[in-house]
Amino acid sequence: MWSAPIHRPLPIILVRGFGGLDTVSEQRLTYQGFNDGSVYPQKRGENYIYEGLILRFMKSGWRYQDATNVVGYYSSEMKTPPAIPDCLQSLDRGCFAGKVIIDGTMAERLLETVDDPCHTLWVFRYYDLNDRTFSIYGEALVRLIEFIQRSRH
Repeated sequence: MWSAPIHRPLPIILVRGFGGLDTVSEQRLTYQGFNDGSVYPQKRGENYIYEGLILRFMKSGWRYQDATNVVGYYSSEMKTPPAIPDCLQSLDRGCFAGKVIIDGTMAERLLETVDDPCHTLWVFRYYDLNDRTFSIYGEALVRLIEFIQRSRH
């Protein structure tokens, strides 16, 4: 059964495929490769340069804004809990502990922006986590989705 079409913008989360044994090079890439594009010298016009997915969204009429830095991904548990701004006090404290942590300053800026939070683009940086299990990645992704849902209200 098909779901009804949605005629409004929705946040977009970009997730890389599960990497091999060595993901160090992916960890160094700010947007995990989603900003990479290609040049096709044999083509002309619009198809000469294919911009990476992130740049295409930023330049589109949809007016997406980068929200990647709202969440920090860490290889080990944070020792000191971050400061939590007033506008985020209603969030579960788990969002500010562990290895996937909401950055309070960046989240506050996102929530107070004049732009619609539905026009946000997120890169799920799970390669930054050292745990190589799908369950850890799944938990981190659920946390990100829950925060994005909260920011839309």
